[in-house]
Amino acid sequence: MKKTLLNQGSTLAVCLAAGLWAGSAAAQSADSEVSEVIVTGSFIAGTPEDAALPVDVIGADELERQGNPTTIELMKNLTVSGGIVGDHNQYAGPVSGTPAGVATVNLRNLGATRTLVLLNGRRLASIPTVNGPVDVNSLPQAAIGRIEILKDGAAATYGSDAIGGVVNFITRKNFDGLQVSADYRYIAGADEPDYSASAIWGWQGERGDVLLSAGWQVRGRLRGNERDWNLPSYLENPDAGFSFTNNPTSFLPLTGTSTLGAQMRDPGCATVGAQAGFVGGNQVCLARIAGAFINLIDPTSRWQLYGETNFELSDNVKFHAEAFYTETKAVQRSSPGYPNTAPGPTSLTSPFPGNYFVPASNPGLTLLRQQFPNAFPAALTGVVFPAINFRPFGLGGNPFFDGDDGTATPVIQKTYRLSGGFSGKVFDDAIGWDLAATFHNINIVTKGGWDTIVSRTQLALRGFGALAGDTNGCTASETANFTTNAGNNTLGCYYFNPFSNSFPANSQFSAERPGAANPLYNSAVANPLELVKWVGTSLSSDSTARLFVLDGVLNGELPIEFSGGKIGWAAGGQFRRNFYRTNYGPLNNRLVTPCPDILIGGTCTTTPGPFSLQSSSLPANIVQNVYAGFAEMAFPFTDNFSAHIAARYENYGENEGGDTFNPKLDVRWQALDWLSFRCSVGTTFRATPL
Repeated sequence: MKKTLLNQGSTLAVCLAAGLWAGSAAAQSADSEVSEVIVTGSFIAGTPEDAALPVDVIGADELERQGNPTTIELMKNLTVSGGIVGDHNQYAGPVSGTPAGVATVNLRNLGATRTLVLLNGRRLASIPTVNGPVDVNSLPQAAIGRIEILKDGAAATYGSDAIGGVVNFITRKNFDGLQVSADYRYIAGADEPDYSASAIWGWQGERGDVLLSAGWQVRGRLRGNERDWNLPSYLENPDAGFSFTNNPTSFLPLTGTSTLGAQMRDPGCATVGAQAGFVGGNQVCLARIAGAFINLIDPTSRWQLYGETNFELSDNVKFHAEAFYTETKAVQRSSPGYPNTAPGPTSLTSPFPGNYFVPASNPGLTLLRQQFPNAFPAALTGVVFPAINFRPFGLGGNPFFDGDDGTATPVIQKTYRLSGGFSGKVFDDAIGWDLAATFHNINIVTKGGWDTIVSRTQLALRGFGALAGDTNGCTASETANFTTNAGNNTLGCYYFNPFSNSFPANSQFSAERPGAANPLYNSAVANPLELVKWVGTSLSSDSTARLFVLDGVLNGELPIEFSGGKIGWAAGGQFRRNFYRTNYGPLNNRLVTPCPDILIGGTCTTTPGPFSLQSSSLPANIVQNVYAGFAEMAFPFTDNFSAHIAARYENYGENEGGDTFNPKLDVRWQALDWLSFRCSVGTTFRATPL
C-alpha cells in the first residue's frame, strides 16, 4: 500500500467532563429544536448527544445569548479552538496562504486545515490557495440554526481533514414567517463602522418547507497606526516588527572602481525617526516597516444568499435541496515595499553582481553628501546596497498608494454551492437510506498588490529609469552611453532616489497624530509618481477550487438488544473529485517571465521571476478522484456505558498517494450524573493538498 501523499498517525485521547454543555441540545428554540439527537460524528440514525462521541451543540438560543456573534467572533470564543485567521494576517497572502476576508476554525490548535467543516453534514471545498482551509465566513450566517462540534479525530467516519475534529453548521429548521435583523458597531479609529443586515423567510406546508435568507456584512478598515500598542518605540519593544531590511537602510561606500568601505547606515536614519543600531557588528537603520502599515482589520464587504427546500415525496421518500452564493470583497495591506532579490548577472544592471549599485551622480546621494559632509569618503564614486538590506520604500510610505499606506491587495472571492438528495426507509422502516450529491465552486481573484521589478529598480538607481506609459522613454536599447544618458530627462531617463531625503515625512502616524516633517526632504530629489509606477507594478492571480461529492449511506438496528438499547449500524460509500486551477499575470507567471532581467534579456539558472520579493509561480490544473467506503456500529451496553466503533477505507489512486485504512474505538462511561469519562483510540490522516 502506497502512502507517499498521505500523512497518517494514531491518536489516543481520554477526557474527563463535568456537566459540559449540559442540556444544550434540549434547550433549542422552536426553529432549531433537536431534542437529544445530533447528526455529527456518526451516520447512525438517532445518535444522542450523550453517546460515546464527544459532541458539543451550540443552539440558536445560545447564539442569541451571545448577541448573535459573527462567525469570526464565535470561532474565537470556542474554548476547544486554537488561534484562527479572521481579522488580518499579512504574511498569509492571497496566493500562498489565507487571503483577506477569510475566517477559519482551528480545533485543538492543530491547524485550520486539520479541522473538517461541514454544512448540513456535507463537505465544503477549501479555498484555492496552497494548503488552503475552509472559509467559514462564506457560510450563510443568517440561516445558521445551530452548530455541532465533534472534539475528536474522525477520519474513520469522514476521511481526510478530520484530524482535530469536525464542525458542522446546520441551518434553521421548522422556521415559519419572516425575520429581519440588523446591527451596528462603532470602532474608534476605524475608517467606517461595522454593520450588517439580514432577512430570513420560511414557509411550512403539510409535506414540505422552504427557507430563504439574505445577508449583507461590512467591516470597516482599522489601520495599524490607530493603536498605540501597535507602535511601541524600539526601546519599549525591540521585537515589535523592527527590521534592518528597510528604507532608510545601510550600504557600502565605494571609492574608485572596486574599493568598498565598511558598512554604514544612511546618515539620515535617526533624523527621519528610525533607530540607529548594529547587527553583527555592522551599522544598520532599524525601522518598524510592517506593523504600522498593515490593517488590524481589513475593509471587507460581503453579501450572501441561501435557499433550502424539503419535501416528502411519499411516506417513505424525502427530497432535500439547498444552495448558497457568497461574494466577498476585501483589501489586504502590507509593507510599502519589499526587500529586494539580488539583481541578475547582466553587467548593465550592476557592476557588483548580487548587489545594487548607486553611482555618486544619483541626485539623492549627491544631496545626502551635502547634508552630511563628514559621513562619506571624499573620493566617493557610489554606494553598494547588499540586496538583503535594500527596500525601495519603507518608513516614508509608497507614493503608489498615496504615501501613508502599505501595499494594497484587493481580493474578490465568489463561491457557490449546490447540494441535494433523497432519503427514506425500506423493509418496513427497518433500514434507512440516504443518497446525495454536492458541488462547491470557489473562485478567488487578486488584481492588485505591488512589487518592484528587480532590473527596473537597478536601472533607475543608475539613472536609466523611465516614466510609466512613456513608449519613447529610457529603454535598455538607449542606455549604451552611460555617461551622457544617465538622468537625461530630455531622453526620458530618470534617477530613483532610495535615500532618507526622498520622502516628506515619517508616514507611520495617522492624520490625528502626524509624524514630524522630514527636514532632509527636498522635492527636487523626490521620486516622480510615474517613475514609481514604472519601477513597480501590480501582480494578479486567478484561482479556482471545485469539489464534487457523491454520498450513499445505509443505517439501521440489529436485532440484538442490550439494557441501553439495540445495536445501531451504518455503512456507506463516497466519491469525491477535487479540482484546483490557478493562473497568473504575465509578469508573475514563471512560464512567461522566468528571469529577473526582463528588460535587458539574459538567462538564469534559477527562475525567481522579475519581482523583488514575490517569486514567479507556475500555473496549475489538477484533478484528483477519491473513492471511500466506511462502516460503524454503536453498542449501548447500559444506560451509563456505551461504545462506538468505526472504520473507513479511502483510495486516492496509485499515482496520487495510494490508499489508507483507519479504524477507531470510542467508549463512554457516565460515572455520576455530573461526571463522565470518554476514551478514544484510532488512526487518522490528512491527504496532501492538490
